Amino acid sequence: MYVHITYSTLNRKYQTTNHWTQEGEPQNYMFGEMRAALNITKEVDILDHVHALPDAEQSEAFAKIQAIEREAMEKQIPQAGLVSLMEYLDEKGIHKGICTRNFE
Repeated sequence: MYVHITYSTLNRKYQTTNHWTQEGEPQNYMFGEMRAALNITKEVDILDHVHALPDAEQSEAFAKIQAIEREAMEKQIPQAGLVSLMEYLDEKGIHKGICTRNFE
């Protein structure tokens, strides 16, 4: 089943935890933080770099990435339309799946 939802049908404010927040923006700042923590350039894939490290260095590199991801998750604000989309899919009984390269 395919679902078509127009942007105009989606709300622009979302309730998170106990307060209302304005619509979120893509939160890709963490990739720069990860690259800085690993001392790599933007052209280098973060996970490819970590997997190429010697085993002894991989755990430390993964720990740095996980710490940055954990902090980013705590600050995350849903992007415009996400909450309304999820509610709509729930109402229609449509299953959802999330593909991510995150650790947690």
